[in-house]
Amino acid sequence: NEFMGGVANNSRIVMNDITVKELDRFLDEQGISTPFKKKAIKNGRNSKVWKISNPKGHWILKQYYQHDADKRDRLRAEASFLELLRNIGVDTVSNVLGMNKIFNIALYSFLPGDKPTIISSNHIRQAAKFINDINQLRYLPDSNNISPASDACFCLLDHFNLVDNRISSLTSIKPISKLETEVFSFVNKQLKPAWEKLKKQLLSQFGSSQLKKKLSFNERILSPSDFGFHNTLEYKNNLFFVDFEYAGWDDPAKLICDFICQPEVQVPEYQCNYFIENIQNYLPRLSGIKSRVDYLLPLHRIKWCCILLNEFKVEDRKRRLYAGVESEGLLEDQFRKANEYFNLYVL
Repeated sequence: NEFMGGVANNSRIVMNDITVKELDRFLDEQGISTPFKKKAIKNGRNSKVWKISNPKGHWILKQYYQHDADKRDRLRAEASFLELLRNIGVDTVSNVLGMNKIFNIALYSFLPGDKPTIISSNHIRQAAKFINDINQLRYLPDSNNISPASDACFCLLDHFNLVDNRISSLTSIKPISKLETEVFSFVNKQLKPAWEKLKKQLLSQFGSSQLKKKLSFNERILSPSDFGFHNTLEYKNNLFFVDFEYAGWDDPAKLICDFICQPEVQVPEYQCNYFIENIQNYLPRLSGIKSRVDYLLPLHRIKWCCILLNEFKVEDRKRRLYAGVESEGLLEDQFRKANEYFNLYVL
């Protein structure tokens, strides 16, 4: 919905605790004068995003979700990572133009384009190059200040614990509706048993010391974390990259598994292999990564079944609704997607 800034009714609340007057002042500080148009963009699932427009141009305004049960500083994580990338000349991401921690908002330069729907080899090459671009940061002193990515994994056991925790959080749901009862049954009778069987098979291949062995610095990667074509925009055959709320240090195998598993804009298997080849070409120290990905991929398939059911956890559902995700049919749609994903990739 569109809303004209700079109107007389300055007491109207437009974003949580920020009034029109306060929003006008914040944008004016960044050189954006009234009147302006504010149009909601419903691409994000964790934050509120708007396109700000006036006769001089377009900008992106983002307000980050914050709750006592969700301690991650999403604003700091994304803005600081983007600033580091722009400082080393990466021009396929937004510029950070301003922020306000009181209202948990940030203003970014506008990126043109639309989310790609048909993935080509050119897309794959650009995605792999972007991971290489990000990892030029590792050679700078500032890289010491970058935190681990959200749900970062630095040993094999971390991957197992990640899925264990997601399964556990879903089995603890107390169903109060017919749909929630169906989901509870699906998790306990299909998803959890499939995970226990797979976990037993995978764990049998390694000893305790191997499972707990930490990745060395050279084996780690700087990752956007939530990386896939769902977080890209294509303009004149060039890709731009968005959403760095979860970015940080991580296992490259996890980045690749998530790239393969992400269900929104799916990548065919042959292109997944091409992505791994390109990653290895750009980052030759990861030459043995494919065997690690092959081992961990079934595990992350189950993790993504759990992610698709996040909306059945109260706090995750609040975050989605905060971001403007349509509530009607949301739970039914996510359960359908999880079922389809399970039948396609896990069974």
